[in-house]
Amino acid sequence: MQSILRPPLLGQLRHCCSPFSAVYTSLPLLRLCSTSAQTERSWQEVTVPHHLPSSRVDRFLRRYYNPLLVQSQIEKALRAKRVAAKEGVAKKKLKSSDRVLPGQVLLVDASFLPPSKGGILNGGEGKSKSQALDSALLKEFRNSILFEHEDFVVVNKPYGLAVQGGSGVRQHVDQLLSQLEVISLDGVGSKKEKMKLVHRLDKDTTGALIVARHHAAAARFQAMFAESTRGHGGGETGGRMNDPGCRFLYKKYLAVLSSPIAGPKHGVINLPLEKGNTVGKASLERMIVASEETDKNYAFTEYSQIGSGKGGIPLVEMIPRTGRTHQLRAHACYSLHSPILGDKKYFDATEKVAGKGKKDTHGISGRLHLHAAEIAFVYAHQKYIIQAPLPQHFFKTADQLGLNLPSIKSAAPFTALSEEENGMRLPTTPSR
Repeated sequence: MQSILRPPLLGQLRHCCSPFSAVYTSLPLLRLCSTSAQTERSWQEVTVPHHLPSSRVDRFLRRYYNPLLVQSQIEKALRAKRVAAKEGVAKKKLKSSDRVLPGQVLLVDASFLPPSKGGILNGGEGKSKSQALDSALLKEFRNSILFEHEDFVVVNKPYGLAVQGGSGVRQHVDQLLSQLEVISLDGVGSKKEKMKLVHRLDKDTTGALIVARHHAAAARFQAMFAESTRGHGGGETGGRMNDPGCRFLYKKYLAVLSSPIAGPKHGVINLPLEKGNTVGKASLERMIVASEETDKNYAFTEYSQIGSGKGGIPLVEMIPRTGRTHQLRAHACYSLHSPILGDKKYFDATEKVAGKGKKDTHGISGRLHLHAAEIAFVYAHQKYIIQAPLPQHFFKTADQLGLNLPSIKSAAPFTALSEEENGMRLPTTPSR
């Protein structure tokens, strides 16, 4: 019988971090239109070109005014009415989700949001040098495609590439998809498609990532992921979709931990998680053990040690049955008392818990050793099990520690489901 690990609740972890301050590049002001009389704020009138389609205010500012702007800057400017819609002599307050229309005039405080030569309105291409996709990264991303279907593709996300943009993030998967516009099926096809992300991996986590080719496929996958983490009691509809031909089965991760597991070598972790109180950089935010379990924070992870190296360093398979932020990383830290190797976010979180304080051990790569090795789902009545080859830092670590890594097969779908498999249901999480 699988053991249920639930250690005593830990107190909230508090830590300090250095203050974060954005640094803005000093750039010459655009001469777009006439400047208003309020010179103390250096107001610029920005007219939306008539040939442009309607778009969100924040996207318009980033693409056409200054590609260096980050979302937090734009939000702050909108709240302070330093970006507003001109209506006669008045200024109308805007939200980032409001849409600008062709011919509309915006008032922008250039002393607060400086324009850039990279903006299209000033003859640029709508992207700064730092944001321009480097051809090597684009090529690497193309080469990372594991499997192609007319409705979706699965890629092997490389280390250090964020899935979505954010403060300080200059290149990310969503941006790559917009630049590629289309990944052709079997090298054929010219129709432009707007590909969509359907789930996420942490920036430093590698492995299988599903990308939908169109909105209908994205909606199916998003419903599949939502359904897979919703049911927990195995009821009549536990794990089933409204569309029986599409359902999510599991994601399997490989992780190298930083020290021997404190407790059983396999089992189910049942430990609720919530966001901790943090200050400063968002990148330092970590999950903590929740003071009480609720429908919004319960978290289950199956795990099994499949090997060990020098010093008892374990290689572990982990299958999340819920989808909490940092779930595997937090469960390894708080329940197994062994953070994932290279996890700088959770290493110092275990200083009092597991006697750890270092951010690296054994002189091994400081990269996070967490890889989404396999993903399985049913789509259009066909079962797919897609595996992602391990990144190089896993092999280097395995050589240094004497770990035997499992072989990763090439991605291949199964044939049409049998009658028995058609009745198969998603493995449900344990009863709470």
